[in-house]
Order: sequence, then structure tokens, then C-alpha cells
Amino acid sequence: MSFMIARPLLKRVFWDAMTVIARPLMGFLGMLLCALPVAALADEQVLKRLDSTGRELAKRPCITPLSTGVKRLLNQHVPSVQDVIVTLRCHGLVSETYHAYSYKPVAVLPLTLPISAPHQSLPKELQVGASFAGVMRMLGQPMFRQGSVITYSLSFESPGEDTISFADKSGRIAAITWAWAVD
Repeated sequence: MSFMIARPLLKRVFWDAMTVIARPLMGFLGMLLCALPVAALADEQVLKRLDSTGRELAKRPCITPLSTGVKRLLNQHVPSVQDVIVTLRCHGLVSETYHAYSYKPVAVLPLTLPISAPHQSLPKELQVGASFAGVMRMLGQPMFRQGSVITYSLSFESPGEDTISFADKSGRIAAITWAWAVD
């Protein structure tokens, strides 16, 4: 009979002890787990702004380009339509856009945008010439690193499809390159 009384009491003491220990621990772990998505969200928001900035800059890189190049090619999906790749060279950047004439109005899609000089549309921490370490402080870990270049995905829905890369030279951002996939 004493074991039957002691067993519920023992259970109660065990659960009370677990509650005293586990509640603060669970609260702390919960705070940590809640903070992780916020940090990831901040990176995603910055990368979305960089994607939007790059797209706008690729479409209108400067008022008067130093040079313009045009390359004609057949549309992959509608062979009877001829599309155009336009290259605009401006001071410190080169914009390549794909002009899809199968759409009405014509769709202007960015392809690449390498920048080798500071530009007023970028945050100061991500300007050419700024500290390379600042990129990882602002954006977190890159998708991949190859030599002195780190690359981030601009799309969390399709990782690696649209990217932005930062090149390092002597601890400074030497160049920034956007690249977008076009089907």
C-alpha cells in the first residue's frame, strides 16, 4: 500500500522538478529559435532590395551610355521571333538586358550587371571600395565562395537562379555582379 501512495508522490515530485528546470530552458530555446527566422528574414529583405535595385539599374544604367551593343538571336520558344540582347557600357558598370519581342509590350529582362565603381543606389556598406567583411556582416553566410568571390542567391524561392556576387581585393569590395536567369 505504501508503494501505491509513494508512486504518485514520486511522479509529482519528478514532474515538478522537470517543470522548474525545463520551463526556463524551453523559454530560452524558444527565444533562440524565434530569433533565427528574424535574422534570416533580415537577410532576405536586404537581398530582395538588392535584387530590385539591380533590376532597375540594369534597365536604366545611365543617361548617356559610353557605348551600346546589340546582338540579335532567335527566341527559343517562338523561333519566328527575333529577340535582342542590349549591352550598355557606362562609367563603372555594364548592363546586359534581354528584349523579348514575343511579349506585347516587349519584355525587358536583366541578364547581367557588373559594377566596378561606387553607385549612389547601393547602401554604403555594400559599395565598391567598402570593407569586404561588411558584406558578410550585412548579408550573412554566402551561398558559395570561389576564390575571392562570394555569391548570394537573390531568390529564396529558386536558390541560385538569380545571384549577386562580391569580389574581394585586399579586404575591399572590388566589384559587384548581378546575374539573372532568363528562360
